[in-house]
Amino acid sequence: MIINITTSYALRVLLYMASKYPEMVAAREVVNQLHIPDKYVRRLMTKLSKAGLITSIQGRKGGYIFLKAPSQIALIEILKAMDDTSVLQNCILGFESCSDEHPCALHNHWADYRKKLEQLFSSFSLSQLLDNPNIKL
Repeated sequence: MIINITTSYALRVLLYMASKYPEMVAAREVVNQLHIPDKYVRRLMTKLSKAGLITSIQGRKGGYIFLKAPSQIALIEILKAMDDTSVLQNCILGFESCSDEHPCALHNHWADYRKKLEQLFSSFSLSQLLDNPNIKL
């Protein structure tokens, strides 16, 4: 898996919210629908809020709402919000000493794929994922 489990959960949460867009979504609804633990959902929502992807509305009928349309949110933004861009920065083999100055055997080959992967994540939006009928939340 290229993304970590936290990012996967965040993606599922945002896809669920996108399926309800432009309606507001309560954290409890997300927990019940996606079967993700409540504490985990609330931490995700806090990170996504701090990243400027969603905002919370307080009060009895409060919840979370997108700050911009799901069609305007690229997958790379979600990875960055979850601090999950290591696949785009680190050595594919996991060597700490691998760099442009001191490359491992795969460094230059991986650099090309890493750029393509970053372009893919930058060009694909939440809405595009949601439009795929094979997506199951």
